[in-house]
Parts: sequence; structure tokens; C-alpha cells
Amino acid sequence: MSGYVLDDLTLVAGFAGAGDEHYRRELSHLLTGAISGGPVLIVPALCLAAV
Repeated sequence: MSGYVLDDLTLVAGFAGAGDEHYRRELSHLLTGAISGGPVLIVPALCLAAV
């Protein structure tokens, strides 16, 4: 099984608008892929708290 670990910097770049359009698009692809049965996404709770 493969997957990705998303840290706080990834979340800030993808959701808070700190990154450019490329980062938001890539994060969107990861999220939609995980919803449709793709790779597993792991977000540690402390990374969510940092955002």
C-alpha cells in the first residue's frame, strides 16, 4: 500500500493560498484521488493544529 503524509506546510500551500495555483491543483488531485480509492492520505493531528 502506498500513500502520502501531508504536513502543515503542504496544507498551508494548498489551502491558505500561500502557494501558487500549481500547489492547490496538485493537492486537489491528491484529495480527489484518495476519495475515489486512490493512495491513502495521512495528516498528523499536530499538523492540522498548526494550520
